[in-house]
Amino acid sequence: MSRVGGGRADAGIALVLLALAGLVFWRARDIASPPFVPLSPAFFPKVLAGVLAILALILLVQGLRAPRRRSPQAPVLPALLVFGPLATYLLLAPVLGFFSATFLFVLAEGILLGERRAAAIGRAVAVAAGTTVACYLVFERYLRVIFPGGLIG
Repeated sequence: MSRVGGGRADAGIALVLLALAGLVFWRARDIASPPFVPLSPAFFPKVLAGVLAILALILLVQGLRAPRRRSPQAPVLPALLVFGPLATYLLLAPVLGFFSATFLFVLAEGILLGERRAAAIGRAVAVAAGTTVACYLVFERYLRVIFPGGLIG
């Protein structure tokens, strides 16, 4: 089976993903854990960071074991359009609050990765609002997970 990239590219991506997993795990330790809550709000981010780290290590090993070959340059812009807002989201969530940062993150991704017409931007606003409300209802109201507040809430 032929693959695009491989080797060094996979190893490089794996290192970035490992750093991202470390950042998520490190930031999750700052999430306050209220008493009498069976699962801390930091539990799920830590689990996801752990899964990401394991998968990144697998990719790293595969990338280092793959034979070297020249591959076409992968476009950098799509990666920046995903990871740029994601890193910003992780940094701003404690400042703005989870729900405000979630709305802005989903909106930014919808606009950056979608069409730039008025109707598409309106859909991106609706999807961002729906995602934020769904997170609030499912996690905060139903599962009673307490999310970090911020300047906006």
